[in-house]
Amino acid sequence: MTQTEFGSTGAGGVHQSPLLTTADLARRWQTTEQAVYSARHRGDCPKAVRIGKRLLWRIMDVEAWEESHLDDAHGGRATLGHPHLNRARRSTAAPDR
Repeated sequence: MTQTEFGSTGAGGVHQSPLLTTADLARRWQTTEQAVYSARHRGDCPKAVRIGKRLLWRIMDVEAWEESHLDDAHGGRATLGHPHLNRARRSTAAPDR
């Protein structure tokens, strides 16, 4: 892979843009475009660049965000779902008396 001014060239010389569309990001995260829009609305994804009517994500921002949201070895998890899914569950058992 070689680096160019506007992105990188992968195997076979195919140009890869440094910007991802919403569809690209959804495929990368194995989710739907609507989930990406929802995560953006909640502030739970990298900042997007608006060019005209299009939202685009810089690959360097996406990679940095992914790196900062890696699953840790102590039970934490990165999800693209609602923020309450990341909270520790409270026990529903009755207290001992």
